[in-house]
Amino acid sequence: MARATVAGSISAAQDKKIPQGVELPSETALDYAKAVPSWLENLRGMPEQEQAAEVRAPTTTQLNAPANVEDYAAAPTQPIVNPDAFRAEFADIPVNQGVSLTGQDNPNQQFVEEIERQSIPSFKQRQHKETGPDKWQYNSSAQNANSLPLQTNQSDGGMNTRTKDIINNKNGIGFTVQANPEGATTSTISKVLHKIGAVVEKQPEDIGFTPDRLSYKADPALMGVGALVVENDFSEIMLNEEEEVEADPLKEVMQTSKFEGYQKPFTLQVTRAKNNAKIGNKIYQEYQRLKGEASADPTTVPEKALPREEAETIGQAMKEIWARNNPDMIEIIPGNSKKDQALYRITDEGQTKLARNTYERKKFFNKTIVQPSKIPLPEGKLPGDVGATAVKDISGRVGKIRLGKEIAQAASNLSRVPHVVNNRRALIMYQTLLPVLATNSSSSWMADIYSVGQDKMKDFLGAQRGYQRKAKEAEARGELDKFIKLNGVYDPQENMAKLRFKIAQEAQSIAQNRKGANYLTYNVQSFNGRLTPQQTHFNPVTSKLVRYVTSNAVPAIVRKGSRQERNLRQIYTLLLNDNISGSPMNGADSLLPDARDRALTVATPKLKQWGERLKQVLTMTPPEYEAVSEAISKGLPFSDPAFPKVKPLALDPVNDKDLIDAIQGKGEDGPHYMDALIDFADYVDAMKKGKNFRTNINAYIDGKTNGTASNAMQMGIIPTAFRTGVLRLGTENLLDEGDVRDQLQELALSSITEGWDGNTEAFLGELNFIAREIYSDRGLNKLTTMTFGYGKEINSFALVMSDLMDELAVQDKDFADNLDRLMKKSKLSQDGVAKTLLMNKYGAALVSVISAEAINARRLMRASAIMHAAIDTPLIIKSYTGMDLVLGGYENTGDFESDNVPIFDKLQEAAGNEARNVSKVMHYDSKLTAAAARVRTDTEGNMTSTPGEFVYGGSLPAPVQSLDAATVAMSASGKSWNKLKYNSGGNPYMLTIYDAFKMDVNGYDTMLEEVNANWLKASTEWSYLKETKDATEKAIDAWNKKNKGRDPKDKLSRTERMFMDYMLSLEKNAKGEDSPKPFVNKISKMLSIPDSHVDENGFNPRLWKLANKLKVKMANVGYNVKSPPLEGEATFEQLKVFVTFLAQAQTHYDLGSAPKDADHKAIDKIIKASVLGAQFERAIEHTESNKKKLKEKIKELGVPVYQYYAH
Repeated sequence: MARATVAGSISAAQDKKIPQGVELPSETALDYAKAVPSWLENLRGMPEQEQAAEVRAPTTTQLNAPANVEDYAAAPTQPIVNPDAFRAEFADIPVNQGVSLTGQDNPNQQFVEEIERQSIPSFKQRQHKETGPDKWQYNSSAQNANSLPLQTNQSDGGMNTRTKDIINNKNGIGFTVQANPEGATTSTISKVLHKIGAVVEKQPEDIGFTPDRLSYKADPALMGVGALVVENDFSEIMLNEEEEVEADPLKEVMQTSKFEGYQKPFTLQVTRAKNNAKIGNKIYQEYQRLKGEASADPTTVPEKALPREEAETIGQAMKEIWARNNPDMIEIIPGNSKKDQALYRITDEGQTKLARNTYERKKFFNKTIVQPSKIPLPEGKLPGDVGATAVKDISGRVGKIRLGKEIAQAASNLSRVPHVVNNRRALIMYQTLLPVLATNSSSSWMADIYSVGQDKMKDFLGAQRGYQRKAKEAEARGELDKFIKLNGVYDPQENMAKLRFKIAQEAQSIAQNRKGANYLTYNVQSFNGRLTPQQTHFNPVTSKLVRYVTSNAVPAIVRKGSRQERNLRQIYTLLLNDNISGSPMNGADSLLPDARDRALTVATPKLKQWGERLKQVLTMTPPEYEAVSEAISKGLPFSDPAFPKVKPLALDPVNDKDLIDAIQGKGEDGPHYMDALIDFADYVDAMKKGKNFRTNINAYIDGKTNGTASNAMQMGIIPTAFRTGVLRLGTENLLDEGDVRDQLQELALSSITEGWDGNTEAFLGELNFIAREIYSDRGLNKLTTMTFGYGKEINSFALVMSDLMDELAVQDKDFADNLDRLMKKSKLSQDGVAKTLLMNKYGAALVSVISAEAINARRLMRASAIMHAAIDTPLIIKSYTGMDLVLGGYENTGDFESDNVPIFDKLQEAAGNEARNVSKVMHYDSKLTAAAARVRTDTEGNMTSTPGEFVYGGSLPAPVQSLDAATVAMSASGKSWNKLKYNSGGNPYMLTIYDAFKMDVNGYDTMLEEVNANWLKASTEWSYLKETKDATEKAIDAWNKKNKGRDPKDKLSRTERMFMDYMLSLEKNAKGEDSPKPFVNKISKMLSIPDSHVDENGFNPRLWKLANKLKVKMANVGYNVKSPPLEGEATFEQLKVFVTFLAQAQTHYDLGSAPKDADHKAIDKIIKASVLGAQFERAIEHTESNKKKLKEKIKELGVPVYQYYAH
């Protein structure tokens, strides 16, 4: 059977600027002009053999190989691989073809077809597009060129020629492969190549051919695959095209600058060890696919990975060979005998050449598109090549993780929920989205409802203004060229083109999967336990378009006066609420059930009228729908004569203005709004005629400021419960006085009337104007209330405010003029206005909104994180569902083993060096630790490595987010799932979207009840403070036992000392003096500090005294902070003093000195007796008491808990 079509996707690589004026190469230029070796027949498109080798100067001195290295050992009795096996389209290759996933002798036909559907094409198939369109190039004539990168006709032949040179060994650079795979001196690379069947007999034209004995070389097909994989990896990393396989959860919850979200700096150099295992395994997988094309067994897939050392060896060896073959593009920077690794640095010419090959490279390396399954799968696991090599059951896996039965059962249950493309919703999509894509328009109301309209363009223009500010700052420093080299040129149109392209691929996935049911498969985020679908484009969690267009396979039947009708009317109110002044549906989703129903009744005439009007203009017929869907599925551009004509939704701009305004006012919910209006009109007709009504309408209920609410429940904060749907006194509205964002806005605005600190009289009018606009921004207030509660520093929100100023300045000239005058009169930059003038009042309001208990809990969680980093062990918190939340990361221990890869290099020989030399492959040991460093690169190219940052930043978001994950797991398993299944007639429909749920008419009331009950149960019965206290004590106890009797002079490993070294490091202050800033910053977040200790500038002299006290203690045991111990010289005695000091930090701070015997106690006893331990105990006792009072209040008021209620 033929391999199934695997569509491609756009990636960041496709959006880089490509020089104009280039031509596409002809088809014949990609094929061969003469006979080629049989191994190349399955890799068509590679360039032909060159007649002469080009000699180039070497780029670096390499180590000489030992004299006894034998390149051409005596041949074994039988060749490891028969060279003839590479004839006849790779038939009968005597190597492991992979593994069968069916586990059955005769798998059923549907499952076999699903395996084929989840296949991944080989390089040959991808290059010649034998598997069909890999992405929808929907507007090839008009689309922004940056989202449709063109192949350049490079004078040097580009990637094809570079790959050909390595395949044909043009430059005489390659592996020396020994014939005996088991010899005492056989290199690791030789052993691995023999193991995977990637060696062939040398021919007379090969370097080192000896006619009187059998000798081997690496299979040229492997060298071709390896060259492509390495070039792609260099391109992705160094041109910032590398897509994050797994989203960084800390980055998601701690987002700051919008500009940094749209434009990331380039990486211009990488260590030699970077991605070695990833590259090696990619080469291994692609080599297997290339050889396995002729396999008759469709259930056979490549093996996913080699052992780490073997994968690293192949990856590093191929990187070295590629770099030596292309010295004009990659400069090899040797390492040294100390800690500095060798580097690969991209040259200016390399940056240009790599960028030019985007189109051709993406033929080979488009992101694997994970499709939904067309059948329910055993245990919800994808089969085939995709299931074996492309997806993960647990993303961001850190160590061994126990999921807990609820999460595993929920993932399995959700994978059996069918998601069907609803024809009416797809019709609406075609008549509103396709005109936007066809014209590249961002000015119509149709563009706004797909987030590619003017509102989004203003967002991009704001980011461009921020980019321009940063560019001017760089120019003032004389570093504009460096800034542009690192960050490129920001283009709003390019970013808009990316969005249009993304939504086009989602539309294509909808068209391709429009027939029959679609089943999702799930992975678990190890950071918090959240479930997310593995699918790429057809993913209703990440794609609002797919979420909108899908529904249950079985419609609900609504009878007059039934439970389903009550549910349906609630759903209509959720979907048809608006923000129109005077409308009965204005804010109707926040009304309580009876009030919702009354509002819907009042609004019925208008809603019915609008629904009927939409039915009139929704003119696409079923045959037209099918024709358009088929054209999109095949990837036809709009310019193709075969693409059917599509009529836009013909609402009249004048006569239908109110309806258009209502749709546009719903933003991305506009398509839902139109579908609900039509559905409502049909419902009214059916009820009027006394008929049953069939509907696939869906509802969405979100958590009301869910993170803040969950944390408040953990703390037992009654006032916050009133602002998050848990408690209320009224009978009409969900909230009595607005949510926490409203509260923050009220406090911040009221503070303006109290006047400003300092002399602001000269610019008071402008300052008040800017402050009112900033403090009233709902997006800002949503972000700050969430991330401050998660641990983000108040001062960091100044950057967010500055971004918001950019956005408002491009939208409102009055705002821009006031901001400009304010900056001139105050003599402050835009960032300075935010930091110096606006943040004080806003920060005070933010602290007032977040309870004192929550702020104290944040401090305690950080303190635990710091202790875990100090003792070099991960923080493991047991979640409510029993899943281990493992916080930390993998870090290089400093221990390593190395392999020598013999390389034959004629370039070295031409320069007078030995032709045979070696490249060292370093196999670094790593360990899971809270001390793991997080590396960031800013817009100026500065890289910072912060040990302990993963655990420090994740210590609060992870457990709080685990509560919404627990809510999902409980609601999709056990009694809740059985109840939903029963009330849905055996056809339950549920989609979870982080802290939101999608359901149908049959399940609305059940899910409303079960979801809120499960959230209340999890958030009140579980305590992350208790779990963290227990985890800290266990970790300290284990650390103490491990080090019992350890010699004080014993030397520390790299990970044991790295957090200590970071905390004791010095930075230059504004006066150029050495300052213990890292210690002061971290310790200030760990301690309980009265406000009276901090002056108006945020300075606390006690902390600096504390830093000096630690400096003296460390000096007493031989640790000089100005000249820290060299690598391998720090001792356990020094670490023990450091850890003990941290454990007793609060005592040192409060009393000025620790107990006399503190340094001599066992560390675990110190922790249990310390102020930190006592503070945990007091906080737990206090919050548990609060929870008890909160539960009593819930019982007293007797109102339903509606944390999940509105949308």
